[in-house]
Amino acid sequence: MRKEYTLNNEAVKKHMLHFLLMLVVAALMVAASVFLGLKRWSTGQYVWVNILCLGIAVISVNGLAHFGGRFDGKKDAAEQSKKFLIITAAAAAVVWLILTIMGSPAFLTMLVFVADVVLSVLLLKRVWETLKNFWKVLSNEVDQDGNTITYPGEFVLHEVHTSDALTSSFGKVLIHQNAVLFVLPEMNKGFVLVNPNGTMELKKTSYVKDEIKENNLSVSSIMLQAEEGLRHVMQLVEDVCAEKNIPVPDFTYDYALFLPNFDPRNAIWDEECFEKLTGNHSWYSNKKYQKYQNKAGHLDYFQGKACYDTRELMQMLRIMDGQSGTLVNRNDKEAIIEGIVQACGLKERE
Repeated sequence: MRKEYTLNNEAVKKHMLHFLLMLVVAALMVAASVFLGLKRWSTGQYVWVNILCLGIAVISVNGLAHFGGRFDGKKDAAEQSKKFLIITAAAAAVVWLILTIMGSPAFLTMLVFVADVVLSVLLLKRVWETLKNFWKVLSNEVDQDGNTITYPGEFVLHEVHTSDALTSSFGKVLIHQNAVLFVLPEMNKGFVLVNPNGTMELKKTSYVKDEIKENNLSVSSIMLQAEEGLRHVMQLVEDVCAEKNIPVPDFTYDYALFLPNFDPRNAIWDEECFEKLTGNHSWYSNKKYQKYQNKAGHLDYFQGKACYDTRELMQMLRIMDGQSGTLVNRNDKEAIIEGIVQACGLKERE
């Protein structure tokens, strides 16, 4: 019997309150930056005003680093985050000392003000995007044909974070027999572009004022998040087994990036475009094009970690299950899933 789990009401409220609080804090920092920068202060007052301005800058930089995935996929993410905070705070202290010694000259305080406003606005925008993405995750997911996506597996756990942080990305945990697959969906529309030098790019497309806008997605960052999500699930399994006094089962684990709205075929330029873009018009240009075409046709940018439809996800699960050893006890498996569901704030989908 197939079972699906999604966030319960308490978890949804917890996430919403967290994101709304972050949104309010970011908005207050924007307002404070504008107020502190536009109001005229005496030289003595600037000693304290600069502390506030630089403090806002430090918070904004660290917030953007977290949202930007600077620490994604790193085993010592908490330690790296702490070091980054210390470094940025120390840099801010040096700047404050220089400003104080120089008597807070107008052109330098203006630079601090502009940097403050820009950083706090960027953070506000990033938090707002996170809040919007959260609502998208909770809504029904559809592919590029408008069909609702039904994820394969005996057990499907939706909205499982890639880490303990509430701001980390959501993934799906698909469990089939002995296979446990962590899936990180990328629901944007786009395509894969192969360049003449053999490198590939992941392009996200969107409509802005009836025009198609393209943005590059950082594949390395996305794959690191997926790998981090898998480690998080493995840790959850070990924690639940220790709590329930269950032997850690011999699951086969893996992770994948799910691209239901991307063109799965490599976009290969024709010979005419290749010549124009590379400036190759000599007698051996055709030979170079053939070399490019061979690379573009076979290069796997994702190293077998990308699936474009649910059939590929199911095939990956079956291959993983075939590589497993002893069959995991059904009761133990259900007990482990129940523990993960409780730890992640999930409930059975009706």
